[in-house]
Amino acid sequence: MSKYHHILLTLVVLLCNTICTTTAVSAMDEDLIVLGLAAENSPKAQKSILQALEQIIVEGNHGTPLLIYNATTLELLAETTIPSVKSANGRKARLKKHLEPVFRLLEGSPPVRDGQGSSLNIPEFMSMIAAGSHPTGTTRVLLIGSPYHTLDPNEAMNYSPGFCPNNAHLQSPHSIFDTTGREGELEGVIVDFILTGDIGSPAERKPVERFLAHWLHAQSGTLGNFLTSPNTVVEQVLNGSSRGNSLGTLDLTDPQPRILPVHQLENPPLRKSTPPIPVVEKAKTHPVEVLGPTTRTVDVYINIDGSSSMNRDLPTIARLAPKIADLGARLTRGFRLAIQLYRQPGRRSELPLTPISESVDGTPSDGMVSVNNFLHDEKTELIERGSDKRMVPHFYGQDTLVDVEGGIKRCLNRLKYSGPDRPVITLIGDTGPIEMDNTIVVSSEDQKSIERTLDAVREFVREFPDTRIIAVFVGGSNRSDEAGMTSERFFKDLAALAGTHGYYTTDVNELESLLQQAILVD
Repeated sequence: MSKYHHILLTLVVLLCNTICTTTAVSAMDEDLIVLGLAAENSPKAQKSILQALEQIIVEGNHGTPLLIYNATTLELLAETTIPSVKSANGRKARLKKHLEPVFRLLEGSPPVRDGQGSSLNIPEFMSMIAAGSHPTGTTRVLLIGSPYHTLDPNEAMNYSPGFCPNNAHLQSPHSIFDTTGREGELEGVIVDFILTGDIGSPAERKPVERFLAHWLHAQSGTLGNFLTSPNTVVEQVLNGSSRGNSLGTLDLTDPQPRILPVHQLENPPLRKSTPPIPVVEKAKTHPVEVLGPTTRTVDVYINIDGSSSMNRDLPTIARLAPKIADLGARLTRGFRLAIQLYRQPGRRSELPLTPISESVDGTPSDGMVSVNNFLHDEKTELIERGSDKRMVPHFYGQDTLVDVEGGIKRCLNRLKYSGPDRPVITLIGDTGPIEMDNTIVVSSEDQKSIERTLDAVREFVREFPDTRIIAVFVGGSNRSDEAGMTSERFFKDLAALAGTHGYYTTDVNELESLLQQAILVD
C-alpha cells in the first residue's frame, strides 16, 4: 500500500484534574489522561478517531488542558482547553479552529516517511509518557490504532498479524521492548487500546495483547481494554474504570529475543541490525571490553537538533544520557558532560559542562542530579508559537529552524575553555547547516555555513589532536531530497575530521557503545 494511503497520527491529551469548586462533567478520577491515535487513511478508522475525540471533548471536565501531537514527529498540532460550555455543539464549535491541524492530517494530505508504516510507535510513545509525566495518581493512556509494530529499521524487530514478540524481549538490550532498569517508570499508568486497521483475527491478536500486558507490567504499568469499540473504551476511561486484563503466560522456552509466530511455526533467523559505521575501521581492532579505565580527563559535549522532528528520538536520548554519565564517571580520571539543544540563532536549552562522579552508597552525585533535572524538569523553557506563549521542558523539540553552525561553535568554544585531555564532540540530528536563510532549500549561503562549520571543527582538531567526534544522523526529516542528502553528507564529513576516532551512525541506540569507544580507545 502506498505511503499516501496511511497517516500516522497521535493525539496526546493531557487532562489534569485540579482542586476546584465547579462540578465535573464526568466522573474522572485520573490525574492525567493521554490519548494517542494511529489511523489508517480510511473512513472507518477516521470515524473511530473522531468519535473518541468528540466523546472526550463533550464529556470531559471543562477547563481541562488539551494537547494534540503528530506521532510521526511528536510535533504539537494544537493546544487548547475544554471550554466551559454546557452544550455539546457549543464545545465542538469552540474547539473547531484549534483542531484544524488535526483535521487536515486526517484528510491525508501530508504523506508519512517511507518505512514509517501506519501502526503506533508504542515503545517510543510510552517512553515519552514515562519521561514526561510524573503523576501522583492514575494516568490513563488511550491508544487508537494497530497494536503491531512496523517502525523499526531492523525488520526483524517488527511484527504484524500472526506474529508477536516472545518474553525474551523484556530483558534484552537488543530489543525495542527491553524493560531492564525501567521498573516503576509506568507506576499508576493504565493503557487502553481501541483497535483499528489491519489488526488480524481475535486468535492472532490475543498473543499480542498478552505480550503487551507483560511488557507494561514489567514497568509497573497495566493493560486495560483491548477492544474495537470506541464507545465502550472511552466511557470506561472517562469514568475511571476498566475491564482489566489478565497477564496469562508467555513463551519462556526461547532464550533469544526474536519474533515468534503465533502458532509456533518455524521462523527465519533474526536479522541483525546494521551496526554503526565508523568513518575508519581502526577502532574495531581494539575491543573495548579488554581496556581498563583511562587516566585522561574527558569532556563529552552532546549537541542535539532542537527542532520538532527530533521529538521521536529525544526519549531514547533521555534514557541513555544518565547511563553515559555513569559510564564516564567510572571510566575516566575526571569526567564532565554537557548537553545542548540548539534552536534558532541565540536560543538554546543547555546543561553546561558538569563534573560527574560515581555514586556513593547508591546516592547519586550532585552532577548526576543535575543531569536528571535537566532531562526531566517540567515546563522550564518559554517558547512562542505566533501569539501563544507556553512553558515546555528543556528536553523538548520545537517546530523551528535551527542554527547548527552556532550550536557547534558554542560547543567548540566551551571545550577550548575547559581544556580536557580528550574532548568528545557528539552531534545528533537530521539537519546540517542548511537553514541560514530560514528555509530548508540548500542555498549558496547554506553551503558557506557548512564550510565555515567544518573549518571550525577542523581547526579545533588540529589544536586538540586527541578529539573524538560522533555523528548520529537520526530524526524525522525527509532524507531523499537535496536538503536531506546534503545534511547526511555533512554528518559524515564531520565525523571524518577526527580521522581514526570519528564515527557515523544512523542508530541513536548505538550512542552509549560509541561513547565508550571514544572514551577508552587510544
